[in-house]
Amino acid sequence: MKIAIIDIGTNSFILMIAKVTGYEFEVLHQYFEIPQLGDNLIVDNTISHKAIDNAIIVLKKFRDIIENDKVDVVLPVATAVLRQAENRDQVCKQLSEVLGSNIKVASGDEEARLSYLGAIKINESANLLDIGGGSSEITSGKKGKIIYTKSTPIGAVKIQQRFFPFNKYDLVAIDQALDYIESFLSNIDKETIDFTNELVGVGGTITTLAHILSGEKAYNSDLIHNYSLEYQRNLDLFAELSSYSPEGLSKKYGINIKRARILPAGQLILIALQEFFERKPLRVSTCGLRFGILKNYIHNSLKNN
Repeated sequence: MKIAIIDIGTNSFILMIAKVTGYEFEVLHQYFEIPQLGDNLIVDNTISHKAIDNAIIVLKKFRDIIENDKVDVVLPVATAVLRQAENRDQVCKQLSEVLGSNIKVASGDEEARLSYLGAIKINESANLLDIGGGSSEITSGKKGKIIYTKSTPIGAVKIQQRFFPFNKYDLVAIDQALDYIESFLSNIDKETIDFTNELVGVGGTITTLAHILSGEKAYNSDLIHNYSLEYQRNLDLFAELSSYSPEGLSKKYGINIKRARILPAGQLILIALQEFFERKPLRVSTCGLRFGILKNYIHNSLKNN
């Protein structure tokens, strides 16, 4: 059986096609696009016509790939952008029609749970950070059991647009952004989280930072999976990356200009989170939400049969 997972995020869309046999699966293909569906959210809390048009182009491309690949099951899941936008119902209906499959909108807690399922093995204990474009999730678990989840409405796109609209990272704006981020982190229940757990991170901001630090010209997911990102190294890198224009950052490190535009803002969220978690090193995982959606579907299908 072939299953297609579509992760519909605030900044990027990911299509993953996997071959499933029993409880086992093999990833056949992955496709990454950046239509920036949530680009207008900070303006009036709606998804703009331009962003919808960009998303339609990407989803038509994904639909062609899915049909040509003769996929049996399609699982499209949207996150913060379609949780938060005032016109979410209309946009979700429109994009579902384009895709030919109903898009499910995951709650913040569900997104956190699925990301944890995707990135953390069943016998591991970890604190998982998932930094997205429109939200960030913190999940703490012990040997496969989730103990605590918190979804916060802070994401790389939102921080960039609110505090760095012209991509100027001056000290005043940085301090204001950190105060804003920390105001949400202050609502986390510290007593419930096990701070002795390993710190693990998923999402485009984190994997892009690992790619830059790897020194490789081309993105290599095998190389950056399990990469250890030290707090001080991350802090030093932020000073460097935030000094570039998005064009300069894109050119120097060969990353998509749309990713380059929001990368330092997302990195600032990570710095605040590493501070919160006592400056622990973070293990990078390339297996986030889409892997959790797949594992969850396989488990439920076999349980019900």
